[in-house]
This record gives sequence, C-alpha cells and structure tokens, in this order.
Amino acid sequence: MTYPTQAVLTLEALVDACARFDPSDVDQRLVVRTLVVPMLSRRLKWLGLLLRARPDSEATRTMFEQVESALACASARLDARAAPAMDRV
Repeated sequence: MTYPTQAVLTLEALVDACARFDPSDVDQRLVVRTLVVPMLSRRLKWLGLLLRARPDSEATRTMFEQVESALACASARLDARAAPAMDRV
C-alpha cells in the first residue's frame, strides 16, 4: 500500500482550488490569482522538464496534464468573472 506524500496532497489541494473557488468572492479570486496559479505554473514547468528527461513516464505525463487542465480552468473562471467588470468601463 502506498501513502500519498505531502507534495501530492498539496498538488491535489491546489488543483481542487482551481475548480472549486468562488469567482464572485474577491478574496478567493485574489488567493487563486496570487498563490494558486503561480504555484501550479512552477509545478508545470518542472513537470515539463521531467517529461523531457523521461518522456515515457506515464505518471509524470498524467500529472502534467492534470496541472495544465487546472490552470486552464482557473484562467477561464478568473477571466469569466473579469469580463462583466470590463463591460462597465
């Protein structure tokens, strides 16, 4: 039996935050924009480097795709919330 490491649990929490944050809540948007997205972006960069070194690693590829998808989700949700505010300008 394997137990998840703290790093895996943290990654799962960050990915989960991208999908579950409330875009109408200013504080949650701030946390996602200033903490979650930069942390996941750095992780994506490192995973990309690992994939270059071991392109056959299914676990690394899966994690890369999971982080990439979470960042796209967060970006879309942040942008969707910002769009109506831009219309009022």
